[in-house]
Amino acid sequence: MHEEGNGPATARLARVTRAERIARPLKLVLAALVIASLLGCSKVRDAYLDHKLRDRSDPTFVSDKETLRVLLCGTGTPQGGTGRAQACTLVAAGGMLFLFDAGEGATANLTRYGVPLNDLNRVFVTHWHSDHFNGLATLINHGWVWGRRASRRPPMGAHGDAAGSTQPACRPDFRFCNRSSALRNL
Repeated sequence: MHEEGNGPATARLARVTRAERIARPLKLVLAALVIASLLGCSKVRDAYLDHKLRDRSDPTFVSDKETLRVLLCGTGTPQGGTGRAQACTLVAAGGMLFLFDAGEGATANLTRYGVPLNDLNRVFVTHWHSDHFNGLATLINHGWVWGRRASRRPPMGAHGDAAGSTQPACRPDFRFCNRSSALRNL
């Protein structure tokens, strides 16, 4: 006959109970932080947001006027799921930043590498395959979200301004953000 409390099921129950005892205080602390943030504990919320939103860009991309830097920030293919960003090459030269193509994932990689995106001087699209311009909207919006105040010319394509020909969906955003005094005065 099996004695109560001496079987494998009881041992598993004891392990779960120990794990729960350890996890319970951690869950309570996390819940308290979330509640404090939601209820207006502005110092906690502001410290977290300041940490997450801090500018992590590398100023040497612009300040180093003597070095030519080429960053391959996207070398993927038109097919998604390769784990690489689509076409994107940054050239930093003479204190200026030029971006050639902005495929899907370009903005994420540029940010990851510390490129100061608000300092981009010009964006060029080499040709009109989707893997060379899929990330343009994200790149454009990134600047507005992060406080770019100066008007930005539309990206240049193989046959002129991208926003005026191949990107009509972006045209209203360009007009609004470049003219909006509310955004320029943030």
